[in-house]
Amino acid sequence: MSPRLAGPDPRPSSRDLDRGGRLLLVVILAAAATLRVWNIGGGIPDAVGVDEPQIMERVVRMMKTGDFNPHFFDWPSLTFYLQLVVACFTFLSGAMAGKWSHLDHVSAADFYFNGRLLTAALGTATVWLVYRAGLRWGRTQALLAAALLAVVPYHVRESHFVLTDVPAGLLTTLVLVLTLRARERPGLRAFALAGLAAGLAASAKYNGLIAIVMPLLAAWVASGAAAVRVQRTVVILAAAGLGFLVGTPYAVLDLPAFLNDYARLAEIFARERGGEPGWSIYLKHLALALGRPAFYLALVGLAGALWRTVRGPGRLRWAQLAAFPVVYFHVMANSYQIYGRYLMPLLPFASLLAAASLTALLGVVGRLPMPALARRVAATVLVIVAIAPPARVAIDFNRSFGRQATVARPPAARTAWSVPPGNGSIRLPSDRRRPLAQQRRGVDVSPDRCVAGGSAFRLLPTECLAAGAQRLEDRVDVEDTAAPHAAAHVLQRRPEPGVVGQIGIGAEPIKNITRRRK
Repeated sequence: MSPRLAGPDPRPSSRDLDRGGRLLLVVILAAAATLRVWNIGGGIPDAVGVDEPQIMERVVRMMKTGDFNPHFFDWPSLTFYLQLVVACFTFLSGAMAGKWSHLDHVSAADFYFNGRLLTAALGTATVWLVYRAGLRWGRTQALLAAALLAVVPYHVRESHFVLTDVPAGLLTTLVLVLTLRARERPGLRAFALAGLAAGLAASAKYNGLIAIVMPLLAAWVASGAAAVRVQRTVVILAAAGLGFLVGTPYAVLDLPAFLNDYARLAEIFARERGGEPGWSIYLKHLALALGRPAFYLALVGLAGALWRTVRGPGRLRWAQLAAFPVVYFHVMANSYQIYGRYLMPLLPFASLLAAASLTALLGVVGRLPMPALARRVAATVLVIVAIAPPARVAIDFNRSFGRQATVARPPAARTAWSVPPGNGSIRLPSDRRRPLAQQRRGVDVSPDRCVAGGSAFRLLPTECLAAGAQRLEDRVDVEDTAAPHAAAHVLQRRPEPGVVGQIGIGAEPIKNITRRRK
């Protein structure tokens, strides 16, 4: 039998809402912002995130040339233009402070810090949007969902980098909020705004287009004649197209380059991949991102949302909460490339689903025949059990990220370095003679060469490497004949006897890492 999820809370009094709920919301947002800006300058300028230069170097080129064509369509360009605005303000404020007097005096390194602050602000804004969406199920669920997303370590980590994933997550959450509003006031303008947000989400990252399932579902489920539903659909699609082109205008203005880049990506996306199924890897990522208690709460919440979609009440709002995660997970799990950061658009929905289950549990506790104080203590323990594990990992990440050194290396060997929560201090030692990896937490990998899928590759000297990784989605610097200086993503540790781990290098097939026999 499906779990009975709580409906909306009774409307709180204005006093409770002002002094209680609003104060708690401020605390949650402050915590979210703090976790996202803590040590945000880590790795600047010589050890920035693996893909950050792809954006920032093009932003600086736009500033210096006036050519707003990114000449790069592996990602759509909305994030580039947002970062361009921040970079222009950074340049002008720096000039007024006497730091420089000409564009020739600056480089990408001068803009990473403020660019990361923008990402952190967008990540914090996503927490607020989750609260706004959660209010449709009641203030308790809204606050719990916001509190959970505020501390999710994957979201905290990615909010430290100039990348596209956090903006895409913000905009897909905005689509949910606007679609729920369209459900409440089903006018063409409301559906157009939801469609526009879906187009902007696609213009932040192509997989953001999946968010369009939410307004399209609402358009057809909401009351109205068939002609009205068709009209809504046309408006949504037109607005989505407009939103995409606003953020990525050179998809039309430089059509051949856009088509070629997108076709290359689509071909890679459609490749058949071996090894562990994508759905299994992404479930592991979700469990690590949310922490085990919240992960299981989210699964129960999804089951409850699907049940309510079929049986009611509140079918449409529950359908909105369930449809996007199911479709998005299915599409991404069946793609060739598997990366933990691709879950950014999914994490706000997972937080809302986990909060739905937790709210239901709190309701059960509140009805138990026991003293009021005991009920409060039990409820507090439940909330702590759900939120404390991801919060601890997020704090650990920030501490380790702050200790990350920025050792200058020759340009040919310079590769970005990024490590997620749970790996402790990370350094890039200048002494090339020291062992490749040290014994860390029971994982002993000392040889300086490994065998990956039959071909040898060498990991650059660091203290925390793929073979010694403690968590999924660890990124390591790799030197390989097929992908020189690429970022490798650890997919699985010790998947089978004799194999130290599995690693994915760029778009290459997943490779097993084994000890090299001498």
